[in-house]
Amino acid sequence: MEEDEKYRNRHILHELFLSVKMTVEGLLATPSVNVWNTPGGLNRLCSAVDSIFKHKLKVTLDHYGSRHEYWGLVRSLRWLNPYQASYIDQINKLDIDDNSKSLEWLKQSLFHLNLSGQLWTLVENESHLKQYYSGE
Repeated sequence: MEEDEKYRNRHILHELFLSVKMTVEGLLATPSVNVWNTPGGLNRLCSAVDSIFKHKLKVTLDHYGSRHEYWGLVRSLRWLNPYQASYIDQINKLDIDDNSKSLEWLKQSLFHLNLSGQLWTLVENESHLKQYYSGE
């Protein structure tokens, strides 16, 4: 049974990354110099990457019920990389729910082309990641 679960998870991950790949290829195929000028391009890519962030994310319980969002992980960038604290604080001050804050962070990070640096900060601390994600 465990092997079936691993295979299923790998298949899901493959599909999620394929979605990002196809979205990026579609954006790059447009004749625009700036891919963000493609109508809906940033939102499509944001949605595809958001799905990857939510894969294997632990569901948390609070007084509102269960939540399936990664804002807590993103917010940890404040202490993992203090250089990014003001950027995270600006989003944290928005009067929106945590899931919307996660999406806003993702959209801004993609738009400003700094997602990879932030991801590097998050993934290099494996024990911290395990607080938010289950499995391998």
